[in-house]
Amino acid sequence: MKSFYSSFGALVVAVVVSLGLTGTSVHAQLYWKNLEAPPANVTSIVATSDNVFIAGTNGATVYTSTDRGDTWVWQFQGGIPFDLRVRDLALTSNDHVYAAVVGGGLYRSTDRGVTWRDVTGDLPSTSVVAVSTKRMADGTNRIFVGIDDPAQRLLAFFMSDDDAVSWRRINNPTGQMTAVFATAMSPVSDRIFVSVGYNKGLYRSEDFGASWTRIDDRANQSESDDNYSVIRFNRQGHMYVGRNSLEASTIVQNAVVIKSTDYGLTWSYLEKDGWSKDHVVNNRVSGIAFGVGDDVIATTEKSGTFYSSNGGASWVRRNEGLADDGSGAAAGATNDGTTLLVAPRSTFLFRFIREGTTSVQSEFGSASSIIPNPAHDVATVTFATTVTGAATLRVIAADGSVVASSTINDNAGRYAALVDASSLSPGVYTVTLQVGGTVQRERLCVVR
Repeated sequence: MKSFYSSFGALVVAVVVSLGLTGTSVHAQLYWKNLEAPPANVTSIVATSDNVFIAGTNGATVYTSTDRGDTWVWQFQGGIPFDLRVRDLALTSNDHVYAAVVGGGLYRSTDRGVTWRDVTGDLPSTSVVAVSTKRMADGTNRIFVGIDDPAQRLLAFFMSDDDAVSWRRINNPTGQMTAVFATAMSPVSDRIFVSVGYNKGLYRSEDFGASWTRIDDRANQSESDDNYSVIRFNRQGHMYVGRNSLEASTIVQNAVVIKSTDYGLTWSYLEKDGWSKDHVVNNRVSGIAFGVGDDVIATTEKSGTFYSSNGGASWVRRNEGLADDGSGAAAGATNDGTTLLVAPRSTFLFRFIREGTTSVQSEFGSASSIIPNPAHDVATVTFATTVTGAATLRVIAADGSVVASSTINDNAGRYAALVDASSLSPGVYTVTLQVGGTVQRERLCVVR
């Protein structure tokens, strides 16, 4: 470890250079980058087999990105109505995308989110709130949707085995449910799952809805008042479910991820180490996404974002660089797991790219982030270079004046620069990193 210090009046930039780090130790740190797009509230995220991101929004249809989030295209002429919420997105293995649009029905795209076709068909309502998909052996797609229509007093499930051409109604697991939260289908079996509320539980069917078994943990004991908002399967077919906060719980009162490797026969509560356990009223797990290997990202509505490198056995809170307290509305990952996205509520998407894997090829050839941002005392600027030679870091005021600069002549690697923001006037600054003939820019907001 080597340190470089350069003084510029009252501002000190300390650059710490770490060389020879292993892939594991570098990977253990997550740094989120604000993509400053899309300009809409993202509600759901999926990625195709060739790593095209599709983001559903609240009132602005969908956005797509073909470069792992560097740029986004608003598919406003794609067919999904404006001013409606894309509540859920689901992807088939042949990259057909289905969108559950509350008040608009069910839509399908066969060109990676560019154009959409209304496939609501004979469904009795356009208030589709949940959708899941599965590719069948004969090449068709099975579609499983949940409808929650208070105006019609309709809470129902429907399934299609022919790419949403025809539908059959699936029995409700309980006649007393008051909301539909999620539908899911096992990727490695014919089991289907639904989450219903409020406080009505999580259910599994092994006969396509003819009968249901309640599978949430201790349903008739201390965990009986639980709600489940997210159901996801990892690459091994293990279930990861987001349980809402539950003050009566004897295990963990805050919202938490639970895991089952046997389709709900037994559950593990993934609340070890860094997970926030204190009760937070009306908190819920809003997104779960899987990275490379056993990487898991989980977003919550009120407790921030959490990362696990071991399938959820332990967690680290990873809010560095995220807006506000790091809480979010959704999470997503590329098909190869190397690029993770989180959608903080009411702001832009944020991205993490795992080091040592295929990353974004931008005009800069390097990646950086600033933590915290906004900052009031010290901000850490992290960046990576892939070439040996000079790397120049500058802090530029709004009037264009350079208030600090530091040049490092060293090997390629990962760097962390400490910027003393306490001696800067409040405002927005531009931090530039020049490596060779290219420059990358990040915004630093200084507050008091």
